Amino acid sequence: MKKITRYLLALFVSMLANIAFAEVFCVDTAEEIQAALTSAASNAEDDEVQIVQGTHVGNFFYISSESRNLSVSGGFTLGCNSQLANPENTILDGANKGGVFTISVANESSQILIYGVSIRNGLRSSGNGGGLFVNLEGADSNVIVRKSEFVNNRTNPSNAFSGGGGGSYINASRATLSNCSFIKNNSGEGQGGGLLVDAELTLNESYFSTNESAYHGGGLFVIGNIIDVTGSIFIYNSSGIFKYGGGIYARGSNIRLANNVIANNSSPDGGGGGVFTSSSLLNLTNNTIIYNRLAGPFGN
Repeated sequence: MKKITRYLLALFVSMLANIAFAEVFCVDTAEEIQAALTSAASNAEDDEVQIVQGTHVGNFFYISSESRNLSVSGGFTLGCNSQLANPENTILDGANKGGVFTISVANESSQILIYGVSIRNGLRSSGNGGGLFVNLEGADSNVIVRKSEFVNNRTNPSNAFSGGGGGSYINASRATLSNCSFIKNNSGEGQGGGLLVDAELTLNESYFSTNESAYHGGGLFVIGNIIDVTGSIFIYNSSGIFKYGGGIYARGSNIRLANNVIANNSSPDGGGGGVFTSSSLLNLTNNTIIYNRLAGPFGN
């Protein structure tokens, strides 16, 4: 009996050693935000960073090689006892000195959640994602962005193949964005003035306005096997001369656009002033596609 008891005790201790307890960080300064992200990147735990309301100026990064999950949420009161999720009250400001928020996980599956923050004034002189850059290399990786906004972010690549995604760039297995706004972002010579996604995409109830790209996809540029865009608004976005998709450029095997408003976008001398798609299966349902402009041969 004693031997059995000792064995069970040793087994219990061993099990405890292999359990990763989630850590919660409550942060209210830019320095504390970065310290939390640095710790979370290597602590072998699932982590939640709770950001107190205010404007936090900096260029933040989370670089990890662990198969863990990260949640970054804004809107908290001092001490993080309550939360009012409104991106206007929690601002991450890059001050035009670099990308605002860089997230990179190498060779491991993970999930990233961004909730209730405003990402503004990012300027990435080379590469992707002037505001938010997310690169998850794991085979089963997931990015969720909810109730957040991307305003006045820019990339400045030398050509379309060296950068893009003025507001945000996401590379993962799957990406889900809801209740997000992309306003006055610019991808320079790159693709996706507002948002560039290389993943299966679900986008709903989001707003894209006055985003610009000198290449394809003024508002949204997405490549993914399954692309589902619903209940969203794309207005006054523009792609470059002789390029495609002033509002939306989408390429995938299964694309669904439903209940969207796509209006007053432009693609000068290119194709798809409002939307340009390339798909073996395309489902268009109850969209309003009006007043988009182009001078090329490939339609509204």
